[in-house]
Amino acid sequence: MPLLFKCLAVDTTTPDSSVIEALAPWIQIFVAVSPSPSMQEAYITLCDRLPQLSEIHVAGLNTSFIGNNTSDWIFRWPQVEVVVLRMASASDSALQLYSAFSVPSLREFIMIAPRLGELSQISLEQMAWENAALEYVLGRVRRTLQVLRVPGESMRLSFLCAAPWPCLTDLALFSECPTYDATWVETFRAMPALSSLALDVAYPRHTTPMSFLPPDAETNLGDVPALHGLILTSPQAGDAFFARLPPSLTEISLREAPRHNSHTRAGRAQISSARFLRHRDARQYDSNLLSSRGALQIFSVLKGGHITRLELVVREDSFEFEMLAQVAEACPTLHWFEFHRYRDVSEDYGGDGRHLEPGEGVPVASLAHSFSAFPSLRTLRLNLDFPLAFDEYTQLESYSKSAYRRALFVQSQAQILADNMPWLVTLSLFTRHWQQVNYWRTWTVESHPAGPVVLNEEISTWGPHLAPEDFGTEQKQKGRIRRVVDRIVHHLSEILKRVWGGNIGTYGFLRSMEPHRI
Repeated sequence: MPLLFKCLAVDTTTPDSSVIEALAPWIQIFVAVSPSPSMQEAYITLCDRLPQLSEIHVAGLNTSFIGNNTSDWIFRWPQVEVVVLRMASASDSALQLYSAFSVPSLREFIMIAPRLGELSQISLEQMAWENAALEYVLGRVRRTLQVLRVPGESMRLSFLCAAPWPCLTDLALFSECPTYDATWVETFRAMPALSSLALDVAYPRHTTPMSFLPPDAETNLGDVPALHGLILTSPQAGDAFFARLPPSLTEISLREAPRHNSHTRAGRAQISSARFLRHRDARQYDSNLLSSRGALQIFSVLKGGHITRLELVVREDSFEFEMLAQVAEACPTLHWFEFHRYRDVSEDYGGDGRHLEPGEGVPVASLAHSFSAFPSLRTLRLNLDFPLAFDEYTQLESYSKSAYRRALFVQSQAQILADNMPWLVTLSLFTRHWQQVNYWRTWTVESHPAGPVVLNEEISTWGPHLAPEDFGTEQKQKGRIRRVVDRIVHHLSEILKRVWGGNIGTYGFLRSMEPHRI
């Protein structure tokens, strides 16, 4: 029973006083949903009555009401160990504190601000307030903090390395890059216990991503912490950091930001030319895709003997097959691999200048042969940037016909991959649904010693694709009934497989290190 009342969430009204009195001994987590300045006294009165309070979560924190709107009340209780703030989507919302106060000895501080596309609407003064607020709080919890996840644009490396963080194990910076007024070598020295690092940040256009360790850096291996997990955007192939990564590393993600697959090629072209039409002074970002040649250079020096999970995002070039062979050699125990391979074509929608065929420019058979060099792999997720994934060849066809044609093509490519890797448990291909949604289409792989490799599509929001009726008008009763029946049959078969010990796919990659994807 106590676990049932461990968390209390409050929006615009607080619970009855008698209810709070009855539940107070068990409540450990308080959640304020879209708090307004007028509710702050009510929150304080309520939390004062919770003797076991250890975590405060604020969802939809909006500081754009100005006046005396402040977030000081969040840090009022000395027993609190965890503070999680999710800023509202309001474009001009930034953390603000107006008075000096005693900060509790926090163990975790997380601030999520999904605002990369709106940063130009936040004034320099507001960003300075937020930076000052964060440094005020964090400067008082250096000795106890274990988890720190904050927007990169609100951090300075000089602050992070100014004094030791003896207990910090998990550092995540996301959104836009921090202020590089110090080096990562100095920052690492201040964080001797660091085991997970996520630098998931975008770089403004015409900004060169910073290297952790320049090639001429004079530093000992001891300067690089014993990392177990690493997320890094816009990696630099010549960064000496990769040669000095410790053998303790088990999970690594070399990706791009903003996410390159967030839009169709047409959409990306529009965003690239005028990212924010309403705000002419807005920042613009490039994804800074790593080339296959650059990835080859990285994995030629990286000690990946214990890496079990890898995410790699590259732009294809003539080195891609050599690069995949090098990844297989460098990471012999790889269990989970998410690979994004983008075609080396113009981002302009009309840049190809011709009518593309399904899969053109994507040598699936050759890629499948390369992936056969990963015998320990159990989960493979591929974004191969098929032309059909972005509707580049279907403009003249109805959605129903083109979507089913696309689904059949993707199924055939999955079969080619599975035939070359019968030891897989799950296989996913990034494609486009007929409702114009990019998604991961996933199959479980069933291999028989003397028979073909069978793919069983998993049920998801957008699948499975079991019949042409799935792509017809949803109002057709026959198609709707068949879809329901097929889903039930598929679901029951999955249950039976689990009961009888069938293969079960596993998912998850550095999820605890991902407060927010941009």
